[in-house]
Amino acid sequence: MMNFMSMEYFIIVVHYRNITRAAAHLHITQQTLSAHMSALEKELGCQLLIRRTPLRLTYEGEVFYRYASEIRQRYGEMHEEFADLIKMHRGLLNVGIAYMRGRAIMPSAIPLFQQRFPDMEVRLDERAADSYSTSLLDGELELAIGQLDEHDPNLEILPFYQEEVIMAVPLHLCEAHSIRSAADVLTLPQIPYLPGEDNDSNGRIGRKYLKQHEMQVKVTARSHLAETTLQLCVGGCGICFCPRILANTVLSPQQKASLRLFSLDIDATYAVSFGLRRGTYHSEAVMGFIDSAREAVKLLQI
Repeated sequence: MMNFMSMEYFIIVVHYRNITRAAAHLHITQQTLSAHMSALEKELGCQLLIRRTPLRLTYEGEVFYRYASEIRQRYGEMHEEFADLIKMHRGLLNVGIAYMRGRAIMPSAIPLFQQRFPDMEVRLDERAADSYSTSLLDGELELAIGQLDEHDPNLEILPFYQEEVIMAVPLHLCEAHSIRSAADVLTLPQIPYLPGEDNDSNGRIGRKYLKQHEMQVKVTARSHLAETTLQLCVGGCGICFCPRILANTVLSPQQKASLRLFSLDIDATYAVSFGLRRGTYHSEAVMGFIDSAREAVKLLQI
C-alpha cells in the first residue's frame, strides 16, 4: 500500500529532476530511491518518470505529482492545526524572503517571534519572489514576503509595509559641491553612479529619477546585491538608490555618518506584502510570525 514516504520521495525527485541529487538530499542510496519510484509505478500500473537527464514526468506523473503535493500540503495543515489545538507550537516554519529584505528585517523579527514560539525553528529561503507562488502551492513555504502579485488566484495577500527608496550620496561629494538635497545632485556635471539591478524596484525607481531629471552619470561599479552597492557608496564610489530600511539596519553609525540620505521628489515607494496559500489553514505560528515582523518593521522605521 502506498505510504507518505514514497509520495514525499517522489516530490523530491521531481524537484531535483535527478535521482542522484534527490537521494543525496534525502540521505539514502540511489538504489533505495529508485526502488521506491519503481514500487510506485508498479502499484499505480503506469510509468511516472522518463528516466533521462534531466528526469521528465509522463502525463501520469504530472497527475500523480499534483495529488502528492496536495496530500502533503493537507497532511502538514492537519499537524499544524492539531499542534495549535494542544498548544505544542513545535516544528519548522519555512519563510521565503529576498536576501536584502531578510538581512534588514529578520534579525529583529525572529527574536520577537521566538519570545512567543521558543520551540519553533525558522528557515529562511532567500530567493527571488517570482518563485514564491509555486513554492507555497508545493508546500515548500508556509509564508512568503516581498512584492507579490495581488491578482494571483493562488495567493492570499496580507499588507506588511511601504518600502521607500532613497538616494545615498557620499559625504565627500556633498561637501565638495554643497549638496543638501537630492535636487542639489542635479547640479553636478557628471555624477558617479552605482546602478541597481535592472529587474528590481530599487533600480527601476533610480532609473526613473535619473531619466526624469536628465541626469548625466558615469557608472563606476555594479553589483547585483543592494547591500554591496550600499557599501560601495559608503566607500565613496558614487551615489546609489536603496531602500531606507536597508540603510537604517545594515550601516553602522560611522558608516551612516559618511553618507547623506535624501528622499526623492517622485513616487519612490512600493508595497511589501505577506503571501500565503489561499484556502488553507494558517497556523498560530504563521500568524504570530506575521505579527512579529510587523512589530519589527515599526521599530526599524522609527
